[in-house]
Amino acid sequence: MNELHLQDKFLIPFFRDGLGYREVKANTISHSLIIEEDLQAFISETELNKKP
Repeated sequence: MNELHLQDKFLIPFFRDGLGYREVKANTISHSLIIEEDLQAFISETELNKKP
């Protein structure tokens, strides 16, 4: 078993399915160090944004 097999078959599914993390593309981090997909998901799903 090599490292890529371990990562693809066990680690990534554990983080994604078991812990609820989302797998995103590696090039989503900009120079401002903000992951835009995570920020967009947080803003659209949070209860704080739904209050007037």
